[in-house]
Amino acid sequence: VEGRIYNFGLPLSKMMSKEKLLSSFEKPLEPSNWSYFGNFGSEFNVDGLETVVIKYQESEIGLIAYTNPTDRWSLNKVLNEASESLSLLFNTLNIFRELKVASTVDGLTGLFNKKELLRFLEETHNLAKINRTIYYVAMFDIDNFKKVNDTYGHLVGDEVLKIVAAILKEEISGKGIAGRYGGEEFCLIITKVSNSDEVVDLIEKILARVRNTQFPHGKCTISCGVVSSEGYESPTEVLKAADDLLYISKKTGKDKASYMFLPKNNVLLSQAQHQEQT
Repeated sequence: VEGRIYNFGLPLSKMMSKEKLLSSFEKPLEPSNWSYFGNFGSEFNVDGLETVVIKYQESEIGLIAYTNPTDRWSLNKVLNEASESLSLLFNTLNIFRELKVASTVDGLTGLFNKKELLRFLEETHNLAKINRTIYYVAMFDIDNFKKVNDTYGHLVGDEVLKIVAAILKEEISGKGIAGRYGGEEFCLIITKVSNSDEVVDLIEKILARVRNTQFPHGKCTISCGVVSSEGYESPTEVLKAADDLLYISKKTGKDKASYMFLPKNNVLLSQAQHQEQT
């Protein structure tokens, strides 16, 4: 379940907006994730804040919050007269959003699906060429995943996928997007970092978190290939380069990352591999 908050000028913070919304419902349902639209402030309290709950077929589906109306009586009259129309509007918006999410999100992991991932990659690549910037692509593969499915069953395998996906989603937050490329393969498109050192730190942290997490069947590791977009003409080339580096990580021991960043143009071994060699 997704909760969405649209702000059209109230100075409330995101946290307080969420708390106000939930406290106004008779039977609040806590969403699994929240999306915010508009500009939010830092205030934790706004004087004179009033709310109107929108219902559809007796179910609470939305909320309108406002403060200090110039003509309270006229506003309440309009809201009452428009209650049925608002109910239909909110329900239609919810259905539209659910359909949009279903078409872009992987049902098991909650990450973006391959189609949306490739769309975002193409858009990112085009913008990078126009603005003369670079981005990074990281391809991940869960090590020995087939053995997990064969030994413990697909239900356990699904739990492993969801745990890895949750780690990726949490770590990439604010830096780019995460998607499920297919099967046990995942992809990060990293757009909001200052340099390649930040990328290496991010990837190594992800590998360490997975390595140190207790999974339903025990321990689990992942391998990774990471490349910068610099020097590649198409997003397909960037993706293939990252996949080739992933292959190197898999073939040279797993539980590691291989990096290639121009202008050095050489494969860098992950920190884990450096430690093994010293």
